[in-house]
Amino acid sequence: MKYEIWPNTLLELKRRGIPVFLLSARFHPEQIYFRPYGGWMRKQLSYIHTFFVQNQISAELLQKHIDRPVLITGDSRFDRVENTRLAASPLPLIKHFKGEKKLFVVGSSWPEDEEVLLPSINNEELAYRWVIAPHQLNETKIQHLAQQIKKPILRFSSLSIAEHKKGALTAEDLIKLQQAEILVLDTIGLLSRTYQYATAAYVGGGFSTGLHNILEAVVFGIPVWIGPHFNKFPEAVDLVKLEAVFSICSATEFYDSLENLKQKDPAFSEVYRRGRKYCEEQLGATDQAFNVVQEFTKIT
Repeated sequence: MKYEIWPNTLLELKRRGIPVFLLSARFHPEQIYFRPYGGWMRKQLSYIHTFFVQNQISAELLQKHIDRPVLITGDSRFDRVENTRLAASPLPLIKHFKGEKKLFVVGSSWPEDEEVLLPSINNEELAYRWVIAPHQLNETKIQHLAQQIKKPILRFSSLSIAEHKKGALTAEDLIKLQQAEILVLDTIGLLSRTYQYATAAYVGGGFSTGLHNILEAVVFGIPVWIGPHFNKFPEAVDLVKLEAVFSICSATEFYDSLENLKQKDPAFSEVYRRGRKYCEEQLGATDQAFNVVQEFTKIT
């Protein structure tokens, strides 16, 4: 997949006569494979039977340097997030927490993201319920985050559903969820399903650590905010241009952007159409690759 090009593994597969297919690959001219001194690494690419690439640039680079079949099929992540959307099972926890309110989900946040979001989270004029899923489940950092929040806050780990691993919420859990305005998901495995209840979302990592997967949120047809550093992520570049995703640099910019969209409620529907349409147009990479591999290997 993508960048998983391991010379020792490829050499051993070649020795054993095992064909290798690279899926969702993306290349650019600055990579070592296409440098004058990159001959040895370029040779590793010759051990791959067929390349399924994301874009025309990748295809042209490979066709210029490698004598192997190259097919432009796109990014299989779109298929995966669409399958996740279709298979998303209900989360009574989030449904009860949201109630009749609008829900803003903050996914995979880092301290740099939270610093920008906190003024809006604490703003009484923004009538949202907030779910915050920190990327790092570090107790000290979560406590620090909780201390900066001025609204009623609830941690997932304090619910009996978390303690006893039960599927049903207790009466005590329901009361806690109704009273809270901020829910911190100090656990793993719930974020991708939480987006199905979101009115809007922020995806972290765009300030310093590297942007996390925005497609998990966009696929649900909601406005998504991110930090300023996203140019290494083609889907983010595309979606920002489409104004289905909004890049912000400061707390003021985030608040103003959110308020502007809130005041134009129909804009939420327009964002839904743009984001969903973009995701739908990218579907099919997995099936295209599988059809080729199936035919090549005679799998039935």
